Amino acid sequence: MGMRCTFHPLSSACCASLPASRGRSLATKHSLCVWGTDYVGDTSLVRKVVHRLRQKIELDPQDPQYVLSQPGFGYYLGAK
Repeated sequence: MGMRCTFHPLSSACCASLPASRGRSLATKHSLCVWGTDYVGDTSLVRKVVHRLRQKIELDPQDPQYVLSQPGFGYYLGAK
């Protein structure tokens, strides 16, 4: 059994939106729309949320296995 941790609402939305993209990368700008935030155009928010999420769920956040990035586009769920 894994460890329990709590997530910020945006981190929870990120966790929900990645599997919903079904193996496709989720564009950074689209993430903001899916999450329902008012920060349209502020892509740094997505990077911060993904960074915090990786700190909680990855064994090595510097070498992520679950939340992967596609440079210049967005993020996708890894195969593990």
